[in-house]
Amino acid sequence: MLDMGKNTTLKYYDERDLAEVISKCLIIEISSNLDEFKDWLREYHKKEFSEELFLGYRFFIETAIRTVMYSIENGNIDFEQDFEFYRASFKGVKIEDVPNTCEGVIALKRIWNICKKLRKSKISTIASVLDQIQRLIIKPFMTVFEIYASSVVEELDKYQALKYSAIFYLNLYFNDSHMGLPFSYFLTTTMFKGSLTKEYLKRVYLGYAYTLQFVWFKLLGDEFKKTKLVDLHRACEIYSKKVEELIELEIGIPITEEELLLEDEDIDYPEKDKLIQVELSSLTKEEIDHLNRQKKELEEIMCWYALDEFFTVTSEEIVKPILRKFSIRIPFSSFLKFTGEIDRIIFSDLLDPEGINDPEYMRKEDENSIKKEVRIPFPVVRC
Repeated sequence: MLDMGKNTTLKYYDERDLAEVISKCLIIEISSNLDEFKDWLREYHKKEFSEELFLGYRFFIETAIRTVMYSIENGNIDFEQDFEFYRASFKGVKIEDVPNTCEGVIALKRIWNICKKLRKSKISTIASVLDQIQRLIIKPFMTVFEIYASSVVEELDKYQALKYSAIFYLNLYFNDSHMGLPFSYFLTTTMFKGSLTKEYLKRVYLGYAYTLQFVWFKLLGDEFKKTKLVDLHRACEIYSKKVEELIELEIGIPITEEELLLEDEDIDYPEKDKLIQVELSSLTKEEIDHLNRQKKELEEIMCWYALDEFFTVTSEEIVKPILRKFSIRIPFSSFLKFTGEIDRIIFSDLLDPEGINDPEYMRKEDENSIKKEVRIPFPVVRC
């Protein structure tokens, strides 16, 4: 168990950081209520929780958990961290290869172990994993909210303040998919390796979109039906043409071999297109094929780029008006404030080192383990 001989309280260096972590936990809390999500699918979309939707639902929750790990890795709450951890994080060492030298490593490994169980779970087994998520991740942070938090805005109670905070971070980390995957997933691909292929991203998209829409539905309440988010699950259908044009602009306009052969013919291009046509006509067949392959690869995850269109839509329709109304400038200010230092015992289960293993290379004497130890960018004390 946690060594209570240490400082019995946790400090937070910035209320904004702590508010962000708790906002992310509210998003996880909402999405991990599987029974309520199933009921919502039936009532709102006349859909059952199929295998296809399950894959995206699971991916959404993994992505949400990664946002919490990202906050812990960056020291948003005062779990003990040391030089070895800082170096490992900076160098992008996999969390499994980092020695258990501080609380930050313990907390991240425990959450990452749950995350790996989640990734392996099936429809029939996910309930037990969701229970672990609720107990070890959500409960301690929400306990901190209940005991220590209050609203910065006088006319809001702290529960509404938390919802508004979560709305901002939901849009920032989950609607934003301008890189062809959720922004929050992209942020955590150094210490916490993923195995995302374009095929996998294509398979999980629809379930992710429905889960995201469900969280918006819960956060906005009656206001949800008045927003464009009612069509979020149709993002790919609505914005596919626009995204296809953006893809072509991003990689260059690909042309076929037959079009390339037309360069010697007397074709009267519009003046504004002449420069583009001269540039394109100078491409080789191999270069054209490469551009077409790039286009095809991007089109395989076109729906994620389409979903990103809702980032701007939601920013203008929902997020900015809320921030202006209450004169809040996240991330420079916060809807929540906190009083007092946090009782460390709240996180005793999360910080418990029992069952959290040191890297295998520290327990082995074979040549490969020694070589791996040498590559780690910090000194290691072998067991």
